[in-house]
Amino acid sequence: MSSALLLRDSGWSRSQCHEWKEGEIAYLKPAFEFEAQDYKSCIESQEVHEGATGHPVIILKRHSPAATHVIVTPVTACSSGPENSFLPPWKKREHARKAHHDFRAFLGCERPTNKRAHLLLEAGSMPKPKTSWVYVRNVYLVPISTLQFFNKVDVVLRMKRESFADLRSHIYGRNPRKVDSLLNDPRLRQESKRPAAAAANAAQSVSARQQTWGFLNQQGRPRPAIPTASDAVSSVPSLTSSGASTAPSSMPSTPAPSPSSSPVLKASTPAAPYKGRPIPAVRAAKPLYSSVVKGRAIRAVI
Repeated sequence: MSSALLLRDSGWSRSQCHEWKEGEIAYLKPAFEFEAQDYKSCIESQEVHEGATGHPVIILKRHSPAATHVIVTPVTACSSGPENSFLPPWKKREHARKAHHDFRAFLGCERPTNKRAHLLLEAGSMPKPKTSWVYVRNVYLVPISTLQFFNKVDVVLRMKRESFADLRSHIYGRNPRKVDSLLNDPRLRQESKRPAAAAANAAQSVSARQQTWGFLNQQGRPRPAIPTASDAVSSVPSLTSSGASTAPSSMPSTPAPSPSSSPVLKASTPAAPYKGRPIPAVRAAKPLYSSVVKGRAIRAVI
């Protein structure tokens, strides 16, 4: 049975098989897409504000790779855009009662105060680079099953370590009682046995999931630089006076001609057709030209 069938039969989606880590940005599905059990535990219980769904969220805490729940905080544009000159939320009437310093801005967005640095990503940028804010009072415990890949970007965005630590410290400082309550919630420590397909997928060094979403690039591995014309010229190996290439190569090189005393040459010397005819002397190979193909020295002889 294929991995896709195992995932389908087990009820796991590809995003659920992804090992969501702290600092990564996922997408919290809209409330109407929640499974019945998740809708009841999150929305009907009023533990999660329905307006917080349908937004990207930062994973603040995950107890273990197999944990069924995570603590998140949403990232939202707060209905700002070109139509209102990217008006920040603290300048809007509906957010007038909220403290300005409870908002954090990603790089490229207006900050409420210069006392707090911009939030930074390891690579890439938010899809809405001028309207991406975090309200530190909004912190929720949600099931992994409510998370999806953020389809506005082709990679799994991840915050820089120092910036993420600063945000978590800010959130805890403004919500110590609520955060402590979430950290002590027994659901945070619940674990689920992942399907075999998910385990196999996680064990692969390079999987289809990683290639599709650029996961390898989110783990501190730089993208390969695009070679330029000057790089191509400088990468051409030089040749020594004997015609041999000076460039190291993992490919086997063409063996150099053996000297006349070599056993190979002696064994390949034809026998004399009759006793009175002298054996012609073996001529040393004379290089006609040298060339380099894929790092190997190719030599024609006459």
